[in-house]
Amino acid sequence: MKHPTEIEGYSLKDLAEKIGDLRYDRMQILFEELAEKIGKDRDSDKEKGRIQLSGSLTFLKTYLREASKEAEDAWRISKPHVEKNNEL
Repeated sequence: MKHPTEIEGYSLKDLAEKIGDLRYDRMQILFEELAEKIGKDRDSDKEKGRIQLSGSLTFLKTYLREASKEAEDAWRISKPHVEKNNEL
């Protein structure tokens, strides 16, 4: 698989800004989906004997899952304020 160095139409800074502006419940889903993708890459690399890389991707997947949980907590905290301001 060829890994691109950018996403067409976005600088990495702009992409980070867009993701950072997501509502926390949507950010949680994004992190979870990204963790799943990294898990698939890890499995593929492990099958190819790339043990060090698959080990690093295991940690990355774990950290993304942790980020997902933190985004979920942030949503739980902010949701009442969002509902109160009719921003749902």
